[in-house]
Amino acid sequence: LTCDTSGPASIKNMMQAMRAKFGANNLLTAAITADGSTGGKLDAADYGGAAQYIDWYDVMTYDYFGSWAAQGPTAPHSPLTSY
Repeated sequence: LTCDTSGPASIKNMMQAMRAKFGANNLLTAAITADGSTGGKLDAADYGGAAQYIDWYDVMTYDYFGSWAAQGPTAPHSPLTSY
């Protein structure tokens, strides 16, 4: 199930409703942004409030560095050596 939310409280409200519907015996996860910059995407939603209903967050870090980056291609979800 993929859901797109908007508004600061929407992720918390949605996860609370999903936890109530599916119960504690089912795994509930969420893929979230890795943008922790001031005023960034992490500030746009109440991920801390939703955490009590979620088993874990999958932080999407795969597009922060790559072969295009001046500091090199090695970063989260990047190969440690060249192919």
